[in-house]
Amino acid sequence: MADVTDVFRNSSLEKFRYKYSCQSDSREIPCCTCGKTGETMGFGFPFSFYTVDNPGFVTGGFTPKRSVNNLPLCLNCILLLEKGVEALKAFHIRYAFGVSDCFIIPKLINAGKNESSDWKRMAQLRGLFTSNGKSMADNLNTAEKTENRLLRYFENEGNWLTLGFLFFREKKANFEILMYAEDVLPSRLTKINSLMQSSRELLPETWNSDDSVFRFLKDVLESKETNFLMRDYLEILRSILMGQPVSYDFVLDRSMRKIRSDFSKNGNEYFSVVKTGIIMDFLEKIGILKY
Repeated sequence: MADVTDVFRNSSLEKFRYKYSCQSDSREIPCCTCGKTGETMGFGFPFSFYTVDNPGFVTGGFTPKRSVNNLPLCLNCILLLEKGVEALKAFHIRYAFGVSDCFIIPKLINAGKNESSDWKRMAQLRGLFTSNGKSMADNLNTAEKTENRLLRYFENEGNWLTLGFLFFREKKANFEILMYAEDVLPSRLTKINSLMQSSRELLPETWNSDDSVFRFLKDVLESKETNFLMRDYLEILRSILMGQPVSYDFVLDRSMRKIRSDFSKNGNEYFSVVKTGIIMDFLEKIGILKY
């Protein structure tokens, strides 16, 4: 058994030592994650966007064989990071809140106490995102259903964990973090869901849309005339999730641009007016609208 373990270990070491026809390791540089001294390697970071085979990809510039100087990792931490990446992918939503990819990052409040009931609930939470090991949120429609399940899931749950919302855009070797909302409590999501439903009750009886307030907000901000910026939408979304103030003047200005645009094009500003009213009502009820 020891021989098998050694073979596996040596195979892993070779993979993380050698790449791009060169070797990058050290016995003097401590691991940047755990801080322990011993053998560290330069090709162990598990995200594909981290590349060292082209000049200028990392500030300062270096050759691939010096990768260990920039990101030294020991074998144990490399394997832990790989497990962490796989776990993170299980909480992945594409088109989250209608705009981009998002990792939902759960964090147990009492993780150090190793409460078995919390870990069981964590497994149940993971089930909201996957079915038979496959993601249930790989397109716009399933993403919205997953978001709704996530909001409803915490209606009868206590604050046994916090959630992080990491919005990102990934293209080839480019990984761009668009927004991160951290330490969002389940009680916050419950409040958001409850007040969204309350605001939707103001919709006219003839309204046949099941879209959420988030979709209304995206629709109001999104048009050629208003120069929709994902950043603006995500900043408002971040404020909603974290309870931070949103400028009344900004929301009103963007809404009026959309309303004027719809009126000038086809005289059909009705839907934008209704959506703006629902947005303002929701932001006021949740207590973040800053006048």
